[in-house]
Amino acid sequence: MAVIAVGIDAVSVERVRRATAATPRGERFRARVFTAAERRVCDCRRDPAESYAARFAAKEAVMKALGAEGISFAWRDIEVVRDACGAPSIAVHGRVAMRCDELGVRVIHVSLTHAEPLALASVVLES
Repeated sequence: MAVIAVGIDAVSVERVRRATAATPRGERFRARVFTAAERRVCDCRRDPAESYAARFAAKEAVMKALGAEGISFAWRDIEVVRDACGAPSIAVHGRVAMRCDELGVRVIHVSLTHAEPLALASVVLES
């Protein structure tokens, strides 16, 4: 395997806390950006905003690694999932999956962390 690209992103937890607030606007944001499975996981956390922020950072890091700033995509086309041991991984769908295929991406490694005031994510794309 060879490294194709690396992406990193940092997100303000407080900014995501405001964006995902329990309001009609916050619900629309959560539904537009996060899959139902992601919302279930985040909403069960002690501080859902930290988990939402880490996932948002992961989505941004994947797009940066794919060089897809000008490509139209659905936020839900990048999904943070957990393996059997609880480690985070990335599932891609739709146009993001097509872009991964174009670049020969076979594996996406992801690392997430959050500590006020930031959530961080880094991704490595491998062939």
